[in-house]
Amino acid sequence: MFEDINVFNVIYQFIAIAAWLGIILLIITIIRSSIENRKRLERLEEKVDYIKNKIDN
Repeated sequence: MFEDINVFNVIYQFIAIAAWLGIILLIITIIRSSIENRKRLERLEEKVDYIKNKIDN
């Protein structure tokens, strides 16, 4: 009887830990993606400014 309870408790704990790790990894992924998108946008703005200056001159 206690063996069944312990097995289910262990399985539940693994699922809970996996869920927390998944949430943490999701947050890290979102932050890294945001940083990369910001860098990409800055590079694009620089290119647009360069082309705009070429056209004006």
